[in-house]
Amino acid sequence: TFATTGSVPRISLSRGERKLGAAPLYFGVSGEYVTLARSTTTNKVRTRDQGLSRMDVNPTLRLPFTRWPFLTVNSTVSWRATYWTESLDAKRIQVPEGIGRRLFDFQSRITGPVFNRIWNTPANRYAEKFTHVVEPTFAIQRITAVDQFDRIVQLEGPDYIVGGTTRINYGLSNRLYAKKTQASREILTATLSQSYYTNARAAQFDRQYQSSFTSGSAPTHFSPVALQLRGAPTDRFQGDFRTEW
Repeated sequence: TFATTGSVPRISLSRGERKLGAAPLYFGVSGEYVTLARSTTTNKVRTRDQGLSRMDVNPTLRLPFTRWPFLTVNSTVSWRATYWTESLDAKRIQVPEGIGRRLFDFQSRITGPVFNRIWNTPANRYAEKFTHVVEPTFAIQRITAVDQFDRIVQLEGPDYIVGGTTRINYGLSNRLYAKKTQASREILTATLSQSYYTNARAAQFDRQYQSSFTSGSAPTHFSPVALQLRGAPTDRFQGDFRTEW
């Protein structure tokens, strides 16, 4: 038995954000066309074929608020349209019947208020100054309802979007910077975060958490608590660690 996984072809297009005239608004758009190859062959007979083509377009409008250095707010609204050339029938069998999905995604992310403390260490050979920054974050996201979610063949990230859901994410980051001469460098970061979902089903398909797709897990309104550490004591050495409870 062997499995075939790939894409033939995958074409992605994007237009970076640009300001809309004098208004404090930024517009960007991305799109993708892909033909996915997903099949299982046993004894030279193809026993399962999930291959299909998908077309996706996602324009985004962003409104930033950066007047205060200790507090930033980024709000975005995006519209997403996706079409699959195949779908699942009532018996969960894949059939050559196309299916489409359209949704709106509203998000707002708040960073701050940011607190910092500075230590001057002119006698230290490693750095002349250390800065400790405490940075709380709060984000809220609303995705409009998705019809026929159970009919979508779920192969990649865009296929797993659960509609009719409000997601609230909250976290706290601690950052340590070292400054020598004119350059300041982040040498240690520790971030603790978690999410809450109004729809318990959404917790099983959140790509921000590696343990979300664990099969057999009980429905819950909360994501795991994620701890991420990053250290860079020198320019040539760094380490990353992540764990979830």
